[in-house]
Amino acid sequence: MNDLGTGPTRILFIEDSAVYERLVTQTLAKRSCDFQFVIARSLGDGIEQLKSGTFDIILSDLGLPDASGLDVVRKLRRDFNSMPLVVLTGLDDESVAMQALDVGAQDYLRKSELTAEGLIRAVRYAIQRHQNSVMRELVDELHASREMLRTKNKRLEELNRHAHQFVDNVSHDFRTPLTVIKEYVSLISEGIVGEVNPEQCRMLNTVEDRADDLNTMVDDMLDVSKMEAGVLSVCRKRCSVQEIFHRVHPNLEKKASLRDVRLEMHIDPDLPDLYCDREKAGRVMINLVVNAIKFCGTPGRVLVSALPLPETNEVEIQITDNGPGIEPQLLSSIFRRFKQIDTVPSSQSTKGFGLGLSIARELTRLNFGQISVQSEVGKGSTFAFTIPSNHPVAIVKKYLAQGLANERNPRTLHFFTARLNDANSLNLADEIDNLFGYIAREDELLFRLNATRWLIITPMADTSVENYIDKIQSTHEQISRNRPLGPLPKTMIQLIGEYSPETDLEQLLNTTSRLVTRPDSCDNSSQMENKLLDSSAHEFCPAN
Repeated sequence: MNDLGTGPTRILFIEDSAVYERLVTQTLAKRSCDFQFVIARSLGDGIEQLKSGTFDIILSDLGLPDASGLDVVRKLRRDFNSMPLVVLTGLDDESVAMQALDVGAQDYLRKSELTAEGLIRAVRYAIQRHQNSVMRELVDELHASREMLRTKNKRLEELNRHAHQFVDNVSHDFRTPLTVIKEYVSLISEGIVGEVNPEQCRMLNTVEDRADDLNTMVDDMLDVSKMEAGVLSVCRKRCSVQEIFHRVHPNLEKKASLRDVRLEMHIDPDLPDLYCDREKAGRVMINLVVNAIKFCGTPGRVLVSALPLPETNEVEIQITDNGPGIEPQLLSSIFRRFKQIDTVPSSQSTKGFGLGLSIARELTRLNFGQISVQSEVGKGSTFAFTIPSNHPVAIVKKYLAQGLANERNPRTLHFFTARLNDANSLNLADEIDNLFGYIAREDELLFRLNATRWLIITPMADTSVENYIDKIQSTHEQISRNRPLGPLPKTMIQLIGEYSPETDLEQLLNTTSRLVTRPDSCDNSSQMENKLLDSSAHEFCPAN
């Protein structure tokens, strides 16, 4: 159907009288060239024309050879309800005309009163009324669909919440029996309750190893649930590669020995310090190394190495195995959630949920790194992930780049500095550091500038500043109240600036660089750039 004014109006004229046909078509032709007629001499002929052609409106007599009266309207409406319909009648019976409107016609005209102006007006108004009616129906359907979608979304949110709650509850419930199993296995294997022969010890070690695998699966499920809910905490700090390696090495060495796999670790001695959540970096290493141990060859060999990437201010950790390798077409999907690739019989490995590599990728992203894989069928695979070195300006750049790549709305970045108010409390500075690490969210950066000073970069609306400070204050008070050795020391926090990543990028990076190199520069607000705010400092007093 053509919109009004966009082209000639195509009219199917169903009329068995040649006299009225010429009268109508010639009359309209003299007044306008915007009408194109197709003539049908019976209702059946008209229906066939409608099936094979495209029309804007039906103009039909109520007295036809094969149908008459309201039957004409009913039959046209039954099969062609989406077409505007104007009826012509030779009867002066007003009730018949009104009934025609009731069963679906848009308008009616008496042949005895037919004029060119009236016919043109009836045709155009009928089309317009029909389009308006269709539009109203579409709007009503849209509103109904939106309401249905809103209801379904609400239901899905509720189901999602229940699902996360179920996963959390089940995961937490798993931990207690797993802990008991590990403790009892340890007691038995150490001979506390009686002598254990070598074969029994081997079996107990296998039980403990499988319990560790289950514990890893529980951690994976909990992390997925927390990431989906947006509540996964991140505690990024300065640390070393050696700290991460030493934390995970005993468990990995044990797993490798149980499977007769030789585990080698090569660490470059000149690696820079890192900036990351040490626990999450360790989880990534555990997932990748355990995966390599499961799928390595015979005899098995897994090499873990770390090397600096000075051009990108990163350290890359590589895990190489001598397994069967991965087909090239599978590499692009290997980090997808619940994706598992069967390269060895299931009896040789612990079957999981397909979360390990997906979790590794997400945890690497939280540390502003990237994960990759290279593999050659028949020779083995190398998984690698990067961790940024402790270079605050470079870290801020990665932080901003990752946020924009994830299409987050650029928000104003607020710069806070914090410092211990009492130099005599230096021995408690690490506890204040843990406090800020506990509060920090995924989208925040926390840098320890020196022994007693911190820089916090957080995106927020201006109206949220006081709420943020109140949150730190209340956490400080809560920990102080419950601390057996007394309250935490007084801490000063100050909002020193706010920047837009889109317009103030250079100034933002300059401020970061200056505060890192001269932590005490924030104490004199007059030396700040003109974007810095003259906010008063907040003192966190210990709870009474």
